[in-house]
Amino acid sequence: MTNIILNELGKELEKRSHKFARYANDCLIFVESEKAANRVMKRITKFIEEELSLSVSATKSRISRPEEIKFLGFGFYYDYKQYKYKACEWGNSRKTKLE
Repeated sequence: MTNIILNELGKELEKRSHKFARYANDCLIFVESEKAANRVMKRITKFIEEELSLSVSATKSRISRPEEIKFLGFGFYYDYKQYKYKACEWGNSRKTKLE
């Protein structure tokens, strides 16, 4: 049931033009700076709790750098040649990155 309600979160994130990845109850929201991350965390938490009537776990919710994140068995690394983050299997070297 929560997963169905969280479809509304996806619509809200799209409306706000945020880049995000969501699978079941897990969600990553990508922003450009720590300041933006704090602002988005506050506003999206408020949206989830007030508009969707769901609770957000403060112990599971956090702001992190991409290279510190593991999501569905994948992590991220920065490709200095292309100046962007890319996904790779968690714990593996850049040689096993996803294209």
